[in-house]
Amino acid sequence: MTVYDGPDNMAERIDDYCGQMRNLVIYSTRNKLYITFTTLKRTAPAQNRGFLALFEFSESFVKLGKKDITVPSQVRF
Repeated sequence: MTVYDGPDNMAERIDDYCGQMRNLVIYSTRNKLYITFTTLKRTAPAQNRGFLALFEFSESFVKLGKKDITVPSQVRF
C-alpha cells in the first residue's frame, strides 16, 4: 500500500507499507490522502487480505521533524 499526502499520486509520497502493521498512525498535512493498494494473486484462501482504515480529523499541532505544522487529518490502520 502506498500513501500520498494529497488528492492523487502526484502529491508527496508519505511511504510504502506492506505486511501486517497494526496500530499504524499516519499524519497528513492536508485534509486528503490518496492510497493505492495492490495485492498478489494467491491460490490460498483470502483470509487476512486487504486493509481496514479508520480516520480522525484534528486541528491540533504535531511536531514532525524540525517544524510545527497543523495536522488536519489522521489515519489509523
